[in-house]
Amino acid sequence: MNLIKIVIVQLAITMVALVASACDGSHVSGVPFLLDATSQRGEGNLPPDRISWKNSGNSNANQIPATRASGADTNLMNSDNRTLATNINDDSIQASNIVSSMPANSWLEIPNSRLEGVAPEPAEYPNIQAIMGINGITSWSGGVFDTQRNRLIIWGGGHADYFGNEIYAFDISLLKWERLTDPSEPNLCGQVNSDGTPNSRHTYSGIAYIEHADRMFGSGGALACDGGGCGANKTWTFDFKSKQWTDMNPAITPITGCENVSVYDPETRKVWYFDGPAGLWSYEYDTNTWVQYNDSDFVSYRTAVIDTKRGLLIAVGHGEVLAYNIRGGDYTQKVWETTGGEAFIAEENPGLAYDPVSDRIVGWSGGPVYALDPETKVWSEYNAPGAPHTDNMRDLNGIYGLWRYAPSVNAFVVMIGASENIYFYKFSGASH
Repeated sequence: MNLIKIVIVQLAITMVALVASACDGSHVSGVPFLLDATSQRGEGNLPPDRISWKNSGNSNANQIPATRASGADTNLMNSDNRTLATNINDDSIQASNIVSSMPANSWLEIPNSRLEGVAPEPAEYPNIQAIMGINGITSWSGGVFDTQRNRLIIWGGGHADYFGNEIYAFDISLLKWERLTDPSEPNLCGQVNSDGTPNSRHTYSGIAYIEHADRMFGSGGALACDGGGCGANKTWTFDFKSKQWTDMNPAITPITGCENVSVYDPETRKVWYFDGPAGLWSYEYDTNTWVQYNDSDFVSYRTAVIDTKRGLLIAVGHGEVLAYNIRGGDYTQKVWETTGGEAFIAEENPGLAYDPVSDRIVGWSGGPVYALDPETKVWSEYNAPGAPHTDNMRDLNGIYGLWRYAPSVNAFVVMIGASENIYFYKFSGASH
């Protein structure tokens, strides 16, 4: 007789979840969960090995979870009938466990994880609502991943869609949102607001997390403006400790059109930046200097990652896969001929991130997940159930940096809109 173990996690103040897995690693399917000896039904979008339920009104109650499951070859019995303390102050309950425990090639939607729940009240900030309100924060905009605090960071808006310049963080450990700053009074079509903060903008892929300095970088984009808004050439950094913006005011800057692409490399300690059609640059925070490497490469409508194993900058989208050997000092653009991912490569501004555990460049732009082997240059397609519905992505014009790799849980996190839940995708060398 084999055993099954249960991992207990708290998704939110009123949401608890169980994850079941076989102790011997065999497949688990059709898991009926019991709570206080009463059968529980999982949510329709969850896999058959996990369940979540609301425990409103029972914050000090003790509940006993159990499960019965059947594997491919044997009946599995629960080995861990234990009391579940649903008190929200129980530090032993770690919400991120449910993500770490996901099987390979699976999706997980996090209930009650909409950014709009921590957004400013429209009545309190009427001047930032523009055309789309808070839903405009992901329009032509992306995010970065704060590796020190294990958070997905969102900063966007701009043009005529949304004028709020506030910053949001989704905590991977707690599976909840926090608004880090309040919105400023917008200075439409200007680069700087009256309080010294940067104006809201379509960020495209023009933001990056400078890991060694613990700051977010931002430059370019389309400013909050009823018309136009390109040409924002100031270089900004955001200090996560003080929650303050700084206009870095370097000696020279790129011209900065719209549709910028940037990515941080921890080895060179630089932000590598494509200024629309005006070539490849780098920004070094420690010396506050920009360096231009060429003035002709067009990398707009693509998303870039650093292959940290090979020291390559890889940009994908708009029908091409482009590579630069930045650590080798070769800044000549190479066009990679790859196979198997033609539909994904054709997308504009796809979600893209490097997974160092599986050594794959993994991307998503709605529909299947694609993974590129940098050695063989072959893409593999993974069409797992439970992915975000593409009809819920109507406010996006690309995924940009809304798709990020979270090292602490070895999974990808993606946001598809302020009024939609957060999703995780577990690759882990996925097999079909």
